Amino acid sequence: MLSSIFSIFIIIFAGYILRQFSVLKKSWLKVMNSFVYYIALPALVVNSIATYNWQSDQLLDLLLGNAIFLVLSAVITIGVMLLLPISRKNKSVVALIAITGNTVYLGIPLVNELIGGSFSSSLNGPITAISVIQLVGSLIVIVNLLELFLVSKNDKRSYISHLVKNPLLLSAFVGSLLAFLGVFNGTFEDLFGGPIQMVAATASPLALLALGGFLHGIKWRKIDVSIILSSLLLKMAVLPIIAYFVFSNFDTESNIFNSSVLMAGMPVAITAFVLSDEYKLNKENVSIAILVSTVLAPFTVLLLTSLIGL
Repeated sequence: MLSSIFSIFIIIFAGYILRQFSVLKKSWLKVMNSFVYYIALPALVVNSIATYNWQSDQLLDLLLGNAIFLVLSAVITIGVMLLLPISRKNKSVVALIAITGNTVYLGIPLVNELIGGSFSSSLNGPITAISVIQLVGSLIVIVNLLELFLVSKNDKRSYISHLVKNPLLLSAFVGSLLAFLGVFNGTFEDLFGGPIQMVAATASPLALLALGGFLHGIKWRKIDVSIILSSLLLKMAVLPIIAYFVFSNFDTESNIFNSSVLMAGMPVAITAFVLSDEYKLNKENVSIAILVSTVLAPFTVLLLTSLIGL
């Protein structure tokens, strides 16, 4: 668990140091985030969906349970957003922090370590499926919320236009289509899968380096502790408990139940920083939320393991 978390902080610190010595230029940060948002992250989504073997007896329960969890998460988050007496952009920051979880880069190794046994002998199993479903599902939810609250407002035509052009939603559609057609099976796997995996692998390191570079010049006066705390309370406490009650109503294997709940309790994803840059939100609040939630992850995850009886 700790090694995975340390890896994240090492890359963030490297970005900070590179910015300190002007190796990493300030003007590069926007370019790096744009590359992650428009190329690397869509490649990750396509690769995650298209290369996984979705033939599973538990697939329906996985999809239905996580769909219910994500919808409830969105409803609860919207309720909190509407109650908080803050600006529209700050409401969007709350949603961004609460909904985006680090289910792939941190979730998979952490859950594998905690579950143990033969269940985690391969990443091409239910743990990967759960992480992918929550990753893609959370992206769909948060992009819709951001579009509704920030970009399109009451203009339905503009709202639909933005969604159709969104690279993350487009990549989810492309990945689903490729999975349905079985393009990555057999001879096409090496031809197309390899390059996409290589590009996808750059998403997290580049975003973490950009985050470290951004933290070097962070404007502390823009940080709102109340927004960060309320967002993290939702992310690290309320939503995992919601997941616990949702999945407890499904007749699934205990490992699948445990994995789904643990994935729901992962810290804020680096994706949140990329999206905050893309939608011109308060990156300071999002950055601190990522750092704090990652530091707290060992403690909150251990509390979750006690809740589910691991």
